[in-house]
Amino acid sequence: MKLSLSINKSRLILFLGMLSYVLSIGLGAEKYLPYQLYAPGVFRSYSLGGYEVIGLIAVAALCTCFFPTTIDLPSDWFLAIFNILLLAPGLTLGIASDDLDYSKKLIVLPTLIAAIAVLSIAGKVGARGTHASNESARSGIFYFAILGWFVLFVLLVAKYHSVMRFSDAASIYEQRALTADVGGLWGYINLYFVYVFCTLLIAYGMSKGSLRCCLIGSAGYFLMYLITAEKSQLIFPVFFLAVFCLANYVVTPMKVFGVGLIIVAIVILGVVYLGQQAKVFDFAGFYLFSRLIATPGQFVLDYYEFFSVSGYTYFSQVRGFDLFVDVPSVYSSHPKWPQLGWVVGDGLHGIESNSNASFIASDGAASLGAIGMLLMACGLSAYLMVFNLLSKSLPKVFWSAIFAQQAFLLVSVSLFSLLLSFGGAFYFLFFVFWEFRRQRAHSRDCLSIEQANKEG
Repeated sequence: MKLSLSINKSRLILFLGMLSYVLSIGLGAEKYLPYQLYAPGVFRSYSLGGYEVIGLIAVAALCTCFFPTTIDLPSDWFLAIFNILLLAPGLTLGIASDDLDYSKKLIVLPTLIAAIAVLSIAGKVGARGTHASNESARSGIFYFAILGWFVLFVLLVAKYHSVMRFSDAASIYEQRALTADVGGLWGYINLYFVYVFCTLLIAYGMSKGSLRCCLIGSAGYFLMYLITAEKSQLIFPVFFLAVFCLANYVVTPMKVFGVGLIIVAIVILGVVYLGQQAKVFDFAGFYLFSRLIATPGQFVLDYYEFFSVSGYTYFSQVRGFDLFVDVPSVYSSHPKWPQLGWVVGDGLHGIESNSNASFIASDGAASLGAIGMLLMACGLSAYLMVFNLLSKSLPKVFWSAIFAQQAFLLVSVSLFSLLLSFGGAFYFLFFVFWEFRRQRAHSRDCLSIEQANKEG
């Protein structure tokens, strides 16, 4: 009986946190976003009346129901992060939007809900509640990661040493312009250095309690910031620390997420009412509220609206698919094709900017509309089911670092980009190989025991 009361209390805290979160997003959309350059509200107007508030209460209840009770599987990280950064903001901004047609709302909002519901199915597959000991993360992972880290570190320093610098807020875009033309092999080197080798070192260090490994991996992220001036490279080491605490010490994450959402809601209220007076709230308004919270959800709506009118891409923007699917004529002459972010930025937003969006938007809504959104959710759900099964032989804190980051990345990149450029396919092969080795070692041990029994 005590356990039941504890679970109900945890979910109540989460609901209150989610309610304060969505209401603050709605208020911020109405009073703050329309006046911020390059924020979603530049292209939208929002209103928050009585009916909208009732709708947001339902949104909070829905997100609370979808939220995982525990973080025991890789899919739980995806579901938690998607609830906070895609479902809640997307539904809130869709309900509050004055510009989006009701006919489109009636399609895209229920489809977004259905997509997250499909993803929740992945959590039904896996060895929930059983985790390997830290001894499972063997030293072979460290040697592989440190070798890859060292080789790519030397290559990156040799190529970029003349332009590397620590960029402040005023010089970020100037620094990015110096390295913006990097593509091909060097583009993969940049991405795999941080999202594979640095992440593996941090994950291994977290599972072994090795501060040295974590610092080496974090140094790699800092190096990449000196090269690209992408703020996420400074954020990820802190992100991993939060993941470590949640995976290692928190038994009921719903309470922690609920309290965290209340804090975020308070910050958003500070942005709304003090954003023009206090620099800290002005900074939080642009980077936390506009960029991190509002933009991914709004872009789901934007991509659906734009491509449902201009024409779907039928996955012709995906490398490999373009060999079998012709690029629609309306997009074939666009100078930035197949980068859909530039196409949407130009065609819908009227600005020269790369409006990168989540896999639900860029792979799903852009390719086949509502059907595409559901197809991508099914594909990712199957992908996560495999990882739920493969991860059981590795420490929870190890795979938590990897999959929490992968989930966070999918909020602003396509699934195909994640697989090819951000280490998704590599991690799939890595976990398959690790499970194969584990099964082979287990079979060898069983055979040795059987032979010893026969000899005895």
